[in-house]
Amino acid sequence: SITGWISPVLLFAFMGTMFNFMDASENAGQFRGPFGFAPSLEQLAAPDGWIIGIHSASSFIGLIALAVFATNLARDYEKGTIRILLVAEPNRFRLITGKLFALSFFVVLITAAAAVVTMLVSLILAPIENIPIDSWLGWNGLGELFIGFGNMTLATIIWGLIGALLA
Repeated sequence: SITGWISPVLLFAFMGTMFNFMDASENAGQFRGPFGFAPSLEQLAAPDGWIIGIHSASSFIGLIALAVFATNLARDYEKGTIRILLVAEPNRFRLITGKLFALSFFVVLITAAAAVVTMLVSLILAPIENIPIDSWLGWNGLGELFIGFGNMTLATIIWGLIGALLA
């Protein structure tokens, strides 16, 4: 189900952002395992500061995309659905391409939802940590937001394609 896949993505985006803001003042530069290195307060105040949280959670989100692609394609084979689909659509390349595009669209949606959660949590936590958000809301900040979202989406789709190959 959709909520079964999107819930952990939103949770990891929330946690990645929370950990960034909690660790910024005390543990800046320290390695935090799967969440990467803790950013400094200056990094969080930079134009891309409000999207850093999703980058911290990118490993987890990528693994979820891998699981979405792999389970979806493997389930078709397990249930015999792939045989029925191949009878109706003998062009195998078109069938798999359409399936991968549909799964990629789903990954774009869950990545967008994670980006929104990251932005909202960042906007809430920045005043608490005395981090200025002026650079976030300017043209540079919006540009960094779209670049960060694009990079994250592309990386997540690549993780998904790896999952498709594994299936």
